[in-house]
Amino acid sequence: VWFDETTAGAVTTAALVYHRLFNPIGAIVGLFDEMLSAGASLTRMVGVIQAADNPQSPAHGSAEQGRGAVTGADAALVLGSVEFTYPASGDEADAHEPVLHGVDLVVPSGSVIAVVGTTGSGKTTMAKIAAGILTPSAGTAHFAGRPLADFAEPELRAHVCMVSQEVHTFVGTVHDNVALAKPYADAIEVEDALRAVGADFAFSLPDGLDTEIGDSGHRLSPMEDQLLALARVQLADPDLVVLDEATAEAGSSGARALEAAAAKVLDGRAGLVIAHRLNQAQHADRVVVMEHGRIAEQGTHDELVSAGARYAELWEAWNL
Repeated sequence: VWFDETTAGAVTTAALVYHRLFNPIGAIVGLFDEMLSAGASLTRMVGVIQAADNPQSPAHGSAEQGRGAVTGADAALVLGSVEFTYPASGDEADAHEPVLHGVDLVVPSGSVIAVVGTTGSGKTTMAKIAAGILTPSAGTAHFAGRPLADFAEPELRAHVCMVSQEVHTFVGTVHDNVALAKPYADAIEVEDALRAVGADFAFSLPDGLDTEIGDSGHRLSPMEDQLLALARVQLADPDLVVLDEATAEAGSSGARALEAAAAKVLDGRAGLVIAHRLNQAQHADRVVVMEHGRIAEQGTHDELVSAGARYAELWEAWNL
């Protein structure tokens, strides 16, 4: 064999070695992905079980007992000089930059604040802090005058609900999936919540609200999954609703239905909306523009369009 030549046997051997190495590595990667998915599912299951078993949960009392002493007048979210850095470990300890820098935000009772910005601007991180899922690395996050970290999980969920663009449908009936938000709700309350958000499809399923859904049952479309999630919020009747691009997964065909459903769950409540579609921002009481983890500008839709700055650029691009 010359230096610049090879044989058919050598090529075949190299290919076989490659496949013998690649297949096990591919199997390990696939198994690791399944383990992460199983871990996420287990976390959801544990959360549901703990909420049901906790004696302070709304499942064991009236709606008024579950909601506590928060009233409409003081149900406000206040973020003060919030900073957040995702934790790192090992050699990556110094690799993470802050995602949020000195964010100040007030969401008054009954007002809807829309947050817009490019990917990576910190919108979702802000939403998770507002919902009490993440704790600020620095600064304060208060709801109704109390630090969010002081709320027990069942108590917090009685006041604050979040819906993201990635929702989970549990194995069970439609009724059971919606009633997770309020296990002591009767059938009429569940039906009213579904109708309020326009989830009329549920009544046309083979067994109506008793239809089994989830992985082993009737498969719902992404839009229908999202409508069920919004129906849960409507049934829970929280003081603050956080929507993180909750209408993004439906595509253009279902966008109007989801936007109408989102508007319904926001009606009369404080709302923080991470806006995937700028027409959601157009109808908000105030718009906040995020850039590189900071609030670049804020105001009403008309004020920001007239200012001719970053929001005006986004609005112009949206309407092209």
